Amino acid sequence: MNNSKKTIKYREPKKQERKPINPKIWLITGIALVVLLIASILFDQLYKRKIFTIDGDDYYLEDLTYYINVVESNYAYLDQYYGQLFGTSYWNMAADANSGTTMRDAARDEAIETALYYEILYREAMTDGYEITEDEEQTIADQVDLLVNEQYSDKMIKHNGFTKEYLTEVFSKMAIVDRYKADIINSLDIDQEAIKATFDYEDYHEYEIDTLFIPASKSDEEGNQLTLTDDEKAQLRQKLGNYYDDALTSEDWSELLPEDEEEVKYNNLKFYESSSTFSDETKAMILAMENGDISDIIEESNGYYIIKMVNNRSTDSYDAAINQAIREEENKKFQEEYDVIKNNYDYKIYKSGVKSLYMGQVTLVD
Repeated sequence: MNNSKKTIKYREPKKQERKPINPKIWLITGIALVVLLIASILFDQLYKRKIFTIDGDDYYLEDLTYYINVVESNYAYLDQYYGQLFGTSYWNMAADANSGTTMRDAARDEAIETALYYEILYREAMTDGYEITEDEEQTIADQVDLLVNEQYSDKMIKHNGFTKEYLTEVFSKMAIVDRYKADIINSLDIDQEAIKATFDYEDYHEYEIDTLFIPASKSDEEGNQLTLTDDEKAQLRQKLGNYYDDALTSEDWSELLPEDEEEVKYNNLKFYESSSTFSDETKAMILAMENGDISDIIEESNGYYIIKMVNNRSTDSYDAAINQAIREEENKKFQEEYDVIKNNYDYKIYKSGVKSLYMGQVTLVD
């Protein structure tokens, strides 16, 4: 057997000499990249995307920054609130699960519709002969001075073009439109009595009382509730009783307690019979009181009360419900009027311009 080993020799490939890249090529490439970068920046800055047009007049972002800022600020507040409460972003929450739109999309659409609303109705009001009044001019001037001199930062003003001239123009349009809307609503045929007839007062029967209250509770250093002794309860009752004579003669209980009083508290409460948190015995006593009646000192599970019946047939909730229903009907009728007005104008919303608006970062600055 041949035990000799065969040795295989590999040929080393010839090393190719690397040729250095001509410095001119590096220079030309670098210049080209810089030119492209500058061009893209200039394109973003100089190319103005249309947001919408009305009867051939173009509107760009710079024309609509205030309308957008109002909506954007409202949503930013909600984003901050949700972040603190739930640790999540309101902007990215689903506005419509079916379409996949977010609250950021909803804010953008709301801002554009708000701007379109004011610009169209301003044109309509001017056609009908509306003009800014002297009182409105003064109010607007004061408002603009406050915003520019005290509330808006220099960065905010520069970023959004919030000059006095721009803000005065926008606020003047909004004032005229708001007055124009109010006049249209006043001219609408809305049967308020018919709306009122749909509400039953007893469903909103509310009781209004004044109370002087001292809590009957105490806790240790760790926050654990402790049981009061009979002597401690008697002392609390006596302290509340010190104000009883004054309560009998005082017309305004909100002014009855001295500023340094820390234990006895004054409250004005309104409640329905079904929503009372008092014990059944105390609630029955309250519901039987006439206006102006004042109770003796009452012991409840949480402390001691002196109660005065202010109004045993308060209509606040009843009136509020009716007024809300009337406002809803007014807004519904006005929306119908606005839709007719809007359709009389040749307007177009440009999707490319609208999509470029990333709400939360359009008008808001640090």
